[in-house]
Amino acid sequence: MDMQSLQAIKLLTTKPAKKVQINQLNLLDGLANQWQQFNMKKQANCTVCGSNN
Repeated sequence: MDMQSLQAIKLLTTKPAKKVQINQLNLLDGLANQWQQFNMKKQANCTVCGSNN
């Protein structure tokens, strides 16, 4: 199972009181064995997360 699947399961099964990483992209560089984290902001014109829904 890959990390993206594990994050999705964690998001679906975690109680609201616990901290869940939302709006964050995690990338693994397998060759260097290093993680990078990027905070993502909602885009106003996005059809999925934007305010125009």
